[in-house]
Amino acid sequence: MRAERLTERTREEFLEYCRIHRYEVDDSFLYEDQLKTFKVDDENPTYLLMDEDMVAGAVSLYRSEYFLKGNRARFRIFHSTIRTLEAYKLLWEKIKVHAEDLDKVFTFIDEKNTAVRKIMEELGFDIERISYLLERQAQDISQVDIQPGYRVEDLVFDRDEEIWCEVRNAAFSQLAGAETPITVGQVKEMKDHEGHLAGGMKILSCNGVPAGILNVEKEWDEGEWKTFIGLLAVKPDHQGKGIGRLLLREGLRFGKEAGMEKALISVNGENDKAVSLYTREGFEKKTVMICYK
Repeated sequence: MRAERLTERTREEFLEYCRIHRYEVDDSFLYEDQLKTFKVDDENPTYLLMDEDMVAGAVSLYRSEYFLKGNRARFRIFHSTIRTLEAYKLLWEKIKVHAEDLDKVFTFIDEKNTAVRKIMEELGFDIERISYLLERQAQDISQVDIQPGYRVEDLVFDRDEEIWCEVRNAAFSQLAGAETPITVGQVKEMKDHEGHLAGGMKILSCNGVPAGILNVEKEWDEGEWKTFIGLLAVKPDHQGKGIGRLLLREGLRFGKEAGMEKALISVNGENDKAVSLYTREGFEKKTVMICYK
């Protein structure tokens, strides 16, 4: 076995490996739109694990501007078909030189994947936090009466990006993994995401002042499209007023009208209030993901 730096010549082999194995790992940055625009450059240092002339593994570090602002980077993929410490160590030894200037690198691994979790721990990775993927089966959605002064409107691109950033950054400033502020440019890019739904990004205001935001996307899961609540955020001074529930049900209703009865949402395990809200609204734990750093 040997680990080789990715080149333009081997780019397609890497992308094909990602397409074959993306459902075995956290695929947050392995959607087709992201793979199509993947570049062989310093933002994406990548290595292939070769077993004779066959690709047997891959590691790619995503050093995006957003992650670097928090002095960290995330693995796009860290996977080997050879499930041994030797195989993963070959990849790790190559990629870690691209992280020497950072505070940490991290990835999410399914709680049930005990073999890879053990390997990661043997490589020196620690558990940082836990994330839940919750699912809501098809069921009725109760109506929430909007309070006086509150109004929900669609985000208008090239006009409302700063408002979106203001609410999101205020709501998540203390949330592990999301504390780095997002930018207007990142919001603009959301319309190009594979799961983007026209009209799925909502802004809730109170007497004209932005108070909450909601992003409803679609997610292909287990052979069907499901509503994915990609983001739900409420500014701290408006929390505890039922806005989160209102936005959640708005998202479920929007998804149902788009033809998707089931819904998914991801939430930090430490975010007790959000977990409690979602479970009361019919969501159940589908997958437990452990963040290793």
